[in-house]
Amino acid sequence: MKQFTPLLFTFLLLLNCSEKETPDIIPSGNEKISLKIDDDYYVVKGAVTVIYYQQYLTIETDSLVPLEDGESRFYFKLYGNTDGSDKFEFLKDIYFQLREYSNTGSTSLLPDNGHVKFTEFDTLSRNISGTFSASLEAPDGSISYTLSEGKFNSLDIMQLYCEPYHSTYKHDTTSIYNRWGLVGISDEEGNFDYPPCNSKPQINIYPKTEDPDFENFRGTDSSNSFIGQASFDEENQTFTIGDVVSTLSFTSLWNSDYDRKFWNILLEENARYQFSSTELIIINDDSDLKMVFVPVE
Repeated sequence: MKQFTPLLFTFLLLLNCSEKETPDIIPSGNEKISLKIDDDYYVVKGAVTVIYYQQYLTIETDSLVPLEDGESRFYFKLYGNTDGSDKFEFLKDIYFQLREYSNTGSTSLLPDNGHVKFTEFDTLSRNISGTFSASLEAPDGSISYTLSEGKFNSLDIMQLYCEPYHSTYKHDTTSIYNRWGLVGISDEEGNFDYPPCNSKPQINIYPKTEDPDFENFRGTDSSNSFIGQASFDEENQTFTIGDVVSTLSFTSLWNSDYDRKFWNILLEENARYQFSSTELIIINDDSDLKMVFVPVE
């Protein structure tokens, strides 16, 4: 019978201890998104889409893969309303969606609870970071997962809407018949929906003439230009837009949503307006929204 030499025995003992003390592979902390699904770590290996619009945040990716070698893959989505505060926490208003892909198809799981905390929410530099956790379950209860140690790190926000910059002009006389630059669409609390970035929506208003073909109402908005006729009642500060010819072009879901608000206010029968030498406001009586313009050269 062979016996182990002390040296060989020591080597095997050290090897055994080394295997037991080797830590699991963990995320480096530099991944765009990392998290633990049950007992395994997952990281994003592809693109992450981040949209922040009207205080509504969406983070999604379809390239969530195991940190260690594996074939499983998840689609991940986090969405909900937030004011962007770095200390704002989602408790009941957060939604997660996790879809597991396999050879037999995919299964969607939704949360029964969730938690998100922002550590960075900078819309100027367009960076967002934070931590999250959740418990998710398939609708029929057949599959459930626990998400823990979730982290998203310096994600780039696709900021589609920006406050426009207009070179303002102070008119010598106060008149509605000027060129006006749209600042944005405001609600009754003063919160703005701004136009798409790098756009400068404007309207030109001219007094009507005896020429029936003269277009006294012209302008552009987020994705179209338009000309038409409008009747302005300066005494009651109302106006009615008649025939309008537009080159409306729905360039995206976000633009079409903004355009819908724009036209709903503008084409309201007998819409009201208020103006001064520094501001024009167009109001729709059936909505709490209003369009705010400033005079431009």
